[in-house]
Amino acid sequence: MVWPLTWVIALGTLPGVFIGAVLRVTYLSDPRAFKAFVGLVLLYLGSRQLYTAVAHLIEGRRALARHGSGRQQEIGTYNEPLVGVSGTLHRGDTVRPGAFSLKKIEYEFGGRSISFATVPVLLLSLGVGVVGGIYGIGGGSVMAPFLVTVLGLPVYTVAGAALMGTLLTSVAGVACFQALAATGIGAQSMVAPDWSLGLILGAGGLVGSYVGARTQKFLPETFIKLVLGALITLLSLGYLADSSGITLAGIRAWEWTYP
Repeated sequence: MVWPLTWVIALGTLPGVFIGAVLRVTYLSDPRAFKAFVGLVLLYLGSRQLYTAVAHLIEGRRALARHGSGRQQEIGTYNEPLVGVSGTLHRGDTVRPGAFSLKKIEYEFGGRSISFATVPVLLLSLGVGVVGGIYGIGGGSVMAPFLVTVLGLPVYTVAGAALMGTLLTSVAGVACFQALAATGIGAQSMVAPDWSLGLILGAGGLVGSYVGARTQKFLPETFIKLVLGALITLLSLGYLADSSGITLAGIRAWEWTYP
């Protein structure tokens, strides 16, 4: 866990969730416009992630062909410190904390010094919290690709902070919607959490998160980035389709009406 990054995400996310939940109940009962916006953002991040991951993979194979399979040094456009063509973690690759201030965050990982500005991450977390409060996107699906694609942080050091942001967003959002359901603000809307469905989704997500965290260190980072890019792109297309009213039922109705 990169704890300074985690605290910054939490600090920006929590107030955003409450703002988003109130906006959802009062002004945005049909948040399709926000889904279109988030869909476009995710489409950009997903496609950029796929492009850079494929470019890194091609560059790594070219370097392997030039220098042979015995090369054990950084390769590719990311200059990953995760050693060699495989890109997997080595024993002893851990996060070493560095400077932490309102100006920037620094840490070391795998022999590489990493630093980035604090304020942009804080503002992004606030925006993600607002969007998450509006319609429950969670947070990690936006934070993770931004941190990896735009800031260039290693996936291995981003996952924990993104999951913690998602956890805080979820807990705060559920509490806020439950409170709004008991007030006059949410009396006219179905804002109370569906606990049975939530527990089912949570149980599956808990198992999947554990398996993913245990498996991550055995997978090449380039492979993780490819999967991340593909999932984010598919998620963005789903949001865009939903915002435009394109559903499977709608397509079937159109086919029956206009054979």
